[in-house]
Amino acid sequence: MRWLKLGQQYVGMWQNGVQHGRGTHVWILKGADESHYSQSNKYTGDFAQGQWHGRGAFYYASGAIYEGEWRNNKRHGKGKFTFKDGHVFDGEFVDNQTMTLNLNGNRDPTSLCGTFSLSDSDSSILGPDMALNIGCLLDKLPERERDAERKQVEFVVLMQVAELRSVYSFYSRLGHAHSPDNVFMLTRLQLWRLLKDCYIHHHDITLTQIDRLIREDATTAEIHSPFTPMLFQRLLSCLVVVAYHIYHKDIVWEKNLLATCFSKLMTDNILPNAKNVKGFLFRQPDCAVVAMNYIKKCWEVYQAYCRVNAST
Repeated sequence: MRWLKLGQQYVGMWQNGVQHGRGTHVWILKGADESHYSQSNKYTGDFAQGQWHGRGAFYYASGAIYEGEWRNNKRHGKGKFTFKDGHVFDGEFVDNQTMTLNLNGNRDPTSLCGTFSLSDSDSSILGPDMALNIGCLLDKLPERERDAERKQVEFVVLMQVAELRSVYSFYSRLGHAHSPDNVFMLTRLQLWRLLKDCYIHHHDITLTQIDRLIREDATTAEIHSPFTPMLFQRLLSCLVVVAYHIYHKDIVWEKNLLATCFSKLMTDNILPNAKNVKGFLFRQPDCAVVAMNYIKKCWEVYQAYCRVNAST
């Protein structure tokens, strides 16, 4: 079965019109110039009533691999996760997260984001091009827990990096005419659209507040500018910061707090809603291209009329 518009293909066994038995499902991701398909996620293994269920392997476009047991589309049971740099986590997974052991040797259900070892405890498994800038969050945690918290959230980010790259590519093209030669950088305006598409503003937080939370060295006048460019690395950091601020009060355990919040953001907000563009500006691509020709002039008008009058 091939889904041409979605860039997917399945080869394997069927039952009553759904995937059932052994098979291979491939998700093709477009290359940076969109002129060819260069990356793919691939699952090969057991299916049950259309879901990954049994034993199978998932090959991530990033180069990482998970081999082991699955239940209802989630890593569940014994498995091995191999990072693209060769580091390995070999252990037990529960509902897509790793399960740790407590001091008595029993499974600890409050540590679902797991732990893993690196040959260099100070290195980032994400690499320098994706290293997270989350010092503002780590400073909120006890010093002895910061290194472990950073590694755990990096682990969760790495497992989602292919999907996040696809989201970044999709939103960075909003408002631009189709071109196979150009690679666009995400702007804050496009980030706002992503956040609203994923209903982040339904969690008692406004886009203005988010701008202030994710600010770096920008001045007050610049932090709300729609033109601010954002590298993929910064998007990752922004999402981790946003995840903490909207979900940390709901987490009943203290270990792996950042990773748990980010995992919840991805599961509840990003994956189900990203790329389903809402609002008026970007929903009609051709109209958006025309409208974006006037965005700088509109910004000047907006700034002129939103200035605070000290005499009133």
